[in-house]
Amino acid sequence: MDKKSVIVVGGGSAGWMAAGYFSVKGFDVTLIQSPLVGIVGVGESTIPAMNWFAQELGMDEPDWMPTCNATFKIGIRHSDWKYPGSDWWHLFLYDRNKEPHQMQHVHNYTLPPKEDLEYGYHVDAHAFGETLCQKVATVHGCRKVYAHITEVQADERGIKGLVTEDGTKYEADFYVDCSGWRKLLAERLDIKYKHYDFLLNDRAIAGPQPSLDRIDNWTTTRARSAGWIWDIPLTHRRGTGYVYSSNHISDDDAVAEYCREYPGSNPTKLQKLRFTPEVCETPIYKNLAVVGLSGGFIEPLEATSLFLTQFMIRQAHRVWGEGRRADVVNRNQRRVFDHIATFVLCHYTLSNRRDNDYWQHYYDVGIKENHREMVLENAAHPDIGKWTETNLFFPYNWWSMGRAYDLAV
Repeated sequence: MDKKSVIVVGGGSAGWMAAGYFSVKGFDVTLIQSPLVGIVGVGESTIPAMNWFAQELGMDEPDWMPTCNATFKIGIRHSDWKYPGSDWWHLFLYDRNKEPHQMQHVHNYTLPPKEDLEYGYHVDAHAFGETLCQKVATVHGCRKVYAHITEVQADERGIKGLVTEDGTKYEADFYVDCSGWRKLLAERLDIKYKHYDFLLNDRAIAGPQPSLDRIDNWTTTRARSAGWIWDIPLTHRRGTGYVYSSNHISDDDAVAEYCREYPGSNPTKLQKLRFTPEVCETPIYKNLAVVGLSGGFIEPLEATSLFLTQFMIRQAHRVWGEGRRADVVNRNQRRVFDHIATFVLCHYTLSNRRDNDYWQHYYDVGIKENHREMVLENAAHPDIGKWTETNLFFPYNWWSMGRAYDLAV
């Protein structure tokens, strides 16, 4: 029987993750990357789920990590969230009794064995995509086309074909939209999105910073006047940026706040991004899968962006490769997005910070929605043995957050 064919549109991390996955699963894959469209590539922090994704693609750490300037990550240090000068640690655990053991690795800058405690990675997103291209996708037969798509053709089956600027038409059984916030194929099929209006942040600025003498094995976030700053250690630099609400701080003032955090930064060299917190209502629609930023985006506070990308890819394969029903898969994906959005929201609403309109708004939302009771209820459930796809945040995660904000957990 002939292989099923897939065309992936977009050459960023999401595109090459999709191309690599479907190539490994035996599909006939073509990836089309535009020379006129840049790659966002600022999400460099992952969670332990990236471990099994890399293993499923046949990627061994000693082989792929050096090419991505990658470092290990055992959790996130959230600074200044409860109040200025405060810290709380969100570690990769499922059993709260193991936290003292994990903190030893934090203090000693050591890595737990994989069979003991889980860990994720910090990766150079641009290099990560190229690594997946060279070490996975093309090895398994994926063809790369470097061309700009000028026409997306559609019929009652879904996407019918893609025409590039030189007039070449590309056709496949299935299509994967990894075109980022452009949503090139999704818009052609008029796919709808649900917005998370309760998440205020809709802008980000990003830039590199020099490495420190000692590389942390955790991501750091620091709450600021209208959002938060991230600091992600790689082997050759740190990836940093400021996620903020444009309704509460101007772009110029956000840049100034970032530069106060990192003196000597060149404001003209910072990458500026605009986004909408949202989820695709029908990520698997007819013969199209909408993946990565095209499929939805929740601000990257808990490093969920690359996880959601791999989750969407697996969901698409369950429909196209395993015969699952698209409506069931779509409901599951929306539920996971909703779950993450709520967990992220609680970082703000439980804070004691009320020093401006931004933080006061979130505090009021937390009171109105009774988030403290919700966190206590979720934290009261028994811990689980290991991660499953049914949720992303489990009783330990809610307990860790509740304890950080002085709830009676």
